[in-house]
Amino acid sequence: MSESGRAPGLVGLLRQAIDALPPGMLMLALFNVVFLGATMWILQSNMEARNAMLAKIIERCLEAPR
Repeated sequence: MSESGRAPGLVGLLRQAIDALPPGMLMLALFNVVFLGATMWILQSNMEARNAMLAKIIERCLEAPR
């Protein structure tokens, strides 16, 4: 089956699932997605800052005279 044949069926299935859920559940799912996205963004920026700080520390340790 081609990709174009799968897409309408998948869209229809998703539409039925969304129509079956109450509005409160949809809002909860939306908040969950936003919360997870914000958490991942914060963790990513913290990891980048930590890696930059560690790189500076390692460079200074390697450059220190013995």
